[in-house]
Amino acid sequence: MGEKAELHISSFSELQGSLKELETNLLIAQRVGITSHQATEPLMNRSESVGTLLRPLVRKLSPE
Repeated sequence: MGEKAELHISSFSELQGSLKELETNLLIAQRVGITSHQATEPLMNRSESVGTLLRPLVRKLSPE
């Protein structure tokens, strides 16, 4: 596997981690009353959609 592919895998993996961190922060904000479910739901849905797009990319680029 080339250096460029390894860089992409690393970048996409970091993105997946950042998405999970965002989701965690949104849930915490909701639970402590900083924001409402109505405000966080669209952001959680968008984050889930992005994650759904990233997973196959990481799998495709990962060495078998």
